[in-house]
Amino acid sequence: MTAPKGWFMFDGIVRYDLETGAQQRFQYPDGVYASEAPMAPSSGAEDAGWLTTFVTDVVRDRSECHVFDAAHVDAGPIAKVALPARISSGTHACWAPGDLLRAMP
Repeated sequence: MTAPKGWFMFDGIVRYDLETGAQQRFQYPDGVYASEAPMAPSSGAEDAGWLTTFVTDVVRDRSECHVFDAAHVDAGPIAKVALPARISSGTHACWAPGDLLRAMP
């Protein structure tokens, strides 16, 4: 996640390739802030999967869940799911596979 200097509001996502040093960036417009972006892995390559984040759009007074292809963050979200109400910026998130959740008592 990226943030303006001195802020604790995430305004974008950056993907680092630790082998090559290459970066991919996605920047949200002014007044739109994301939460943490956990990785939902799929089978295959190390970067195969999706990043998910809750987004608060202060200007439009709404929130969405955005899904990114983890290998192509700079392409922007591949899906946007409207939430029924605006949530606060910085909502914490995590990812757990469904089979793990079903195994919990």
